[in-house]
Amino acid sequence: RVRRQRQMCIRDSFVPWGNNLARPYQAADPNAVFEDLMYDEPGLAIIVEDLVRLQNLTPGGRLNSIRMHFQLHTIMADGNTVDRHAVAMVVRLIERVEDHGFRVMLAGLAYHYPADNPLWVAAQSEEEHWATQALWWRHIARALHHSPGVFAYELISEPATGEAQVSNGLAGWSGVPHDEYCAFGRNPQIGKHGRCFVQRIVRELAGRDRDELARDWTQLMVDAIRRRGSLQNDPRHLITIGMGGGPRVSTHFKTPGVLAQLDIVSPHLYPEAEDDGQSKIELATHLSALAPGKPVIVGETFPLRAGAETVERMISQICNKGTAQGWIGQYDGRRSGDPPARGQDDRAPEVFDAWYLLQRDLGIQMIDGGCPPWVP
Repeated sequence: RVRRQRQMCIRDSFVPWGNNLARPYQAADPNAVFEDLMYDEPGLAIIVEDLVRLQNLTPGGRLNSIRMHFQLHTIMADGNTVDRHAVAMVVRLIERVEDHGFRVMLAGLAYHYPADNPLWVAAQSEEEHWATQALWWRHIARALHHSPGVFAYELISEPATGEAQVSNGLAGWSGVPHDEYCAFGRNPQIGKHGRCFVQRIVRELAGRDRDELARDWTQLMVDAIRRRGSLQNDPRHLITIGMGGGPRVSTHFKTPGVLAQLDIVSPHLYPEAEDDGQSKIELATHLSALAPGKPVIVGETFPLRAGAETVERMISQICNKGTAQGWIGQYDGRRSGDPPARGQDDRAPEVFDAWYLLQRDLGIQMIDGGCPPWVP
């Protein structure tokens, strides 16, 4: 089964082409996560509104994948106990996503809103934290090991080996105090908290080698997914890590010791206008060379720091070089041409619409295993 799944991208020409569904955008609470809504039909219906929009972002558009983020604490009763009902609801939610024609890259262990997490998460020692994260993956993988709706498990998004911010014995795993929020995306007008993305895996370095820490943490998570004691747990689904594309993000996870344990490589590539995307093209080539034979699936891309034409150049060159085999962009809760969402910057829809149109124009070629024309 492992071999068949790992060969899927080549033999069956499955090319992920889709967007991040980072949160339920149609929820009344701008800070809602999927786990807040997955327990009943009215809540699921709110999530389905986003799935329907993603199916029809532009006339003639075609997507086959989404990346979904699930929080560490929401399926845990405490650091040592899994909430089995919550796990069952995650499975049901993935089935609903599959019903709408998408396959999921399931990003786990999210810590988006530190102040909304129970205190036990911040109080954990590093050893306890790693054990809880491994327990999370063991149970999620066991519940989904037969699921055709998942194409990959992303162990964690943008991990870092820098020290957590510790105050009074409580760890800020996302680099801010445990009772605060990060700044990105903050919108006080609608009560929206900022969201944290980068997450530390250690409380303190204490002179330890960062490459070894990244390797050991990855090995523990992979073992949790693949094995249950002496028995197999989930030998089927592909495993990756969401790697930040900046020079100081996820640096120690872009190493041979980590990449050797993964089935696919998943960098986040936001091209820069200053170099016309060249540094991200070179990063993708570098990571592909470090992990020969392993597909590169870009887990995040978008015209964030450059125009859509620069993103197209990057996709074109990376695809034609055979470096990457899938692309997942960003979604803002609207269809192309819709007015701004509540509290949204009036300029943002134009950027998202440009991305949606690019996805439409390239989608059929990409999903069918082809590449767009080379853009010099």
